[in-house]
Amino acid sequence: MTAKTRKMEEIESAPRGLLFHYVLYRLSKGPVYGYQLLKEIRDKTEGAWNPGPGAIYPLLEKMEKTGYIVKNQDGLYEITEEGKEKLEEIKTEWKNHWEKAQSIRNLLIEMLSITDIEGFVKAIKNDAEIIRALLSKSEKIDEDTVFTLKEYKLILERELKWVESKLKEVGSNE
Repeated sequence: MTAKTRKMEEIESAPRGLLFHYVLYRLSKGPVYGYQLLKEIRDKTEGAWNPGPGAIYPLLEKMEKTGYIVKNQDGLYEITEEGKEKLEEIKTEWKNHWEKAQSIRNLLIEMLSITDIEGFVKAIKNDAEIIRALLSKSEKIDEDTVFTLKEYKLILERELKWVESKLKEVGSNE
Protein backbone atom coordinates (compact mmCIF):
# COMPACT_ATOMS: atom_id res chain seq x y z
CA MET A 1 0.00 0.00 0.00
CA THR A 2 1.46 3.36 -1.00
CA ALA A 3 1.52 6.39 1.27
CA LYS A 4 -0.99 8.15 -0.97
CA THR A 5 -3.37 5.15 -0.91
CA ARG A 6 -3.03 4.95 2.87
CA LYS A 7 -3.75 8.70 3.09
CA MET A 8 -6.86 8.31 0.97
CA GLU A 9 -8.13 5.40 3.08
CA GLU A 10 -7.56 7.33 6.30
CA ILE A 11 -9.57 10.35 5.12
CA GLU A 12 -13.02 8.95 4.58
CA SER A 13 -14.65 12.30 5.14
CA ALA A 14 -13.68 15.87 5.89
CA PRO A 15 -14.17 17.56 9.25
CA ARG A 16 -17.78 18.24 10.12
CA GLY A 17 -19.05 21.39 8.45
CA LEU A 18 -16.18 21.74 6.00
CA LEU A 19 -18.38 21.06 2.96
CA PHE A 20 -20.74 23.86 4.02
CA HIS A 21 -17.80 26.21 4.59
CA TYR A 22 -16.14 25.33 1.30
CA VAL A 23 -19.36 25.78 -0.68
CA LEU A 24 -19.83 29.29 0.73
CA TYR A 25 -16.19 30.14 0.06
CA ARG A 26 -16.27 28.77 -3.49
CA LEU A 27 -19.51 30.55 -4.34
CA SER A 28 -17.99 33.80 -3.07
CA LYS A 29 -15.56 33.45 -6.00
CA GLY A 30 -18.34 33.04 -8.56
CA PRO A 31 -21.36 30.92 -9.50
CA VAL A 32 -20.98 27.19 -10.18
CA TYR A 33 -23.03 24.07 -10.76
CA GLY A 34 -23.28 21.48 -8.00
CA TYR A 35 -21.33 18.88 -9.97
CA GLN A 36 -18.52 21.43 -10.46
CA LEU A 37 -18.20 21.76 -6.69
CA LEU A 38 -17.81 17.99 -6.37
CA LYS A 39 -15.19 17.86 -9.12
CA GLU A 40 -13.20 20.79 -7.67
CA ILE A 41 -13.12 19.23 -4.20
CA ARG A 42 -12.00 15.87 -5.57
CA ASP A 43 -9.33 17.52 -7.77
CA LYS A 44 -8.01 19.88 -5.10
CA THR A 45 -7.71 17.10 -2.51
CA GLU A 46 -6.20 14.68 -5.05
CA GLY A 47 -9.12 12.33 -4.43
CA ALA A 48 -8.62 12.21 -0.67
CA TRP A 49 -12.04 13.78 -0.15
CA ASN A 50 -14.73 12.80 -2.59
CA PRO A 51 -18.18 13.89 -1.40
CA GLY A 52 -20.96 12.52 -3.56
CA PRO A 53 -24.20 13.95 -4.91
CA GLY A 54 -25.98 12.64 -1.80
CA ALA A 55 -23.89 15.05 0.27
CA ILE A 56 -23.77 18.13 -1.94
CA TYR A 57 -27.30 18.47 -3.30
CA PRO A 58 -29.17 18.20 0.03
CA LEU A 59 -26.66 20.70 1.45
CA LEU A 60 -27.21 23.11 -1.45
CA GLU A 61 -30.98 22.82 -0.95
CA LYS A 62 -30.64 23.53 2.77
CA MET A 63 -28.35 26.50 2.08
CA GLU A 64 -30.92 27.85 -0.38
CA LYS A 65 -33.70 27.55 2.21
CA THR A 66 -31.61 29.41 4.79
CA GLY A 67 -30.94 32.21 2.31
CA TYR A 68 -27.17 31.77 2.03
CA ILE A 69 -27.27 30.89 -1.67
CA VAL A 70 -29.62 31.04 -4.65
CA LYS A 71 -29.94 28.92 -7.75
CA ASN A 72 -30.23 31.09 -10.85
CA GLN A 73 -32.28 30.33 -13.98
CA ASP A 74 -29.28 28.56 -15.57
CA GLY A 75 -28.96 26.20 -12.59
CA LEU A 76 -25.83 27.87 -11.25
CA TYR A 77 -25.54 28.41 -7.52
CA GLU A 78 -24.62 31.90 -6.29
CA ILE A 79 -23.85 33.29 -2.84
CA THR A 80 -26.18 35.93 -1.35
CA GLU A 81 -25.27 38.87 0.88
CA GLU A 82 -26.43 36.78 3.84
CA GLY A 83 -24.12 34.01 2.64
CA LYS A 84 -21.19 36.43 2.45
CA GLU A 85 -21.86 37.52 6.04
CA LYS A 86 -22.00 33.88 7.15
CA LEU A 87 -18.71 33.20 5.38
CA GLU A 88 -17.03 36.01 7.35
CA GLU A 89 -18.42 34.51 10.59
CA ILE A 90 -17.01 31.14 9.59
CA LYS A 91 -13.56 32.58 8.88
CA THR A 92 -13.55 34.09 12.37
CA GLU A 93 -14.64 30.75 13.87
CA TRP A 94 -11.82 28.90 12.06
CA LYS A 95 -9.28 31.44 13.29
CA ASN A 96 -10.56 31.10 16.87
CA HIS A 97 -10.53 27.30 16.55
CA TRP A 98 -6.90 27.40 15.39
CA GLU A 99 -5.93 29.65 18.30
CA LYS A 100 -7.61 27.27 20.78
CA ALA A 101 -5.79 24.31 19.25
CA GLN A 102 -2.50 26.17 19.73
CA SER A 103 -3.32 26.72 23.40
CA ILE A 104 -3.26 22.98 24.16
CA ARG A 105 0.31 22.57 22.96
CA ASN A 106 1.69 22.09 26.50
CA LEU A 107 -0.42 18.95 26.85
CA LEU A 108 0.84 17.71 23.50
CA ILE A 109 4.45 18.37 24.47
CA GLU A 110 3.95 16.30 27.61
CA MET A 111 2.46 13.38 25.67
CA LEU A 112 4.87 13.33 22.72
CA SER A 113 8.43 12.06 22.40
CA ILE A 114 11.46 12.99 20.33
CA THR A 115 10.43 10.47 17.66
CA ASP A 116 7.37 12.62 16.91
CA ILE A 117 9.48 15.53 15.62
CA GLU A 118 9.23 14.34 12.01
CA GLY A 119 5.49 14.97 11.98
CA PHE A 120 5.97 18.51 13.23
CA VAL A 121 8.64 19.23 10.63
CA LYS A 122 6.15 18.11 7.96
CA ALA A 123 3.50 20.35 9.53
CA ILE A 124 5.87 23.34 9.41
CA LYS A 125 6.54 22.63 5.74
CA ASN A 126 2.79 22.45 5.08
CA ASP A 127 2.21 25.69 6.99
CA ALA A 128 4.88 27.42 4.89
CA GLU A 129 3.22 26.13 1.72
CA ILE A 130 -0.13 27.50 2.91
CA ILE A 131 1.41 30.91 3.58
CA ARG A 132 3.01 30.95 0.12
CA ALA A 133 -0.26 29.92 -1.53
CA LEU A 134 -2.23 32.60 0.32
CA LEU A 135 0.27 35.27 -0.67
CA SER A 136 0.39 34.14 -4.30
CA LYS A 137 -3.36 34.58 -4.70
CA SER A 138 -3.32 38.14 -3.37
CA GLU A 139 -3.07 41.01 -5.81
CA LYS A 140 -2.05 43.48 -3.13
CA ILE A 141 -0.38 42.96 0.22
CA ASP A 142 -1.53 45.44 2.87
CA GLU A 143 0.51 46.95 5.71
CA ASP A 144 -0.80 44.48 8.29
CA THR A 145 0.28 41.55 6.13
CA VAL A 146 3.73 43.12 5.60
CA PHE A 147 4.06 43.44 9.39
CA THR A 148 2.97 39.82 9.83
CA LEU A 149 5.50 38.66 7.21
CA LYS A 150 8.28 40.55 9.00
CA GLU A 151 7.24 38.88 12.25
CA TYR A 152 7.23 35.49 10.48
CA LYS A 153 10.74 36.20 9.14
CA LEU A 154 12.02 36.98 12.64
CA ILE A 155 10.47 33.79 14.01
CA LEU A 156 12.09 31.71 11.26
CA GLU A 157 15.48 33.35 11.80
CA ARG A 158 15.27 32.70 15.56
CA GLU A 159 14.26 29.08 14.97
CA LEU A 160 17.06 28.57 12.46
CA LYS A 161 19.62 29.80 15.01
CA TRP A 162 18.16 27.47 17.63
CA VAL A 163 18.26 24.45 15.27
CA GLU A 164 21.84 25.26 14.26
CA SER A 165 22.87 25.39 17.94
CA LYS A 166 21.15 22.02 18.60
CA LEU A 167 22.93 20.45 15.63
CA LYS A 168 26.23 21.85 16.89
CA GLU A 169 25.51 20.39 20.37
CA VAL A 170 25.07 16.89 18.97
CA GLY A 171 28.15 17.23 16.77
CA SER A 172 26.44 17.32 13.40
CA ASN A 173 28.42 18.76 10.49
CA GLU A 174 25.37 20.66 9.21
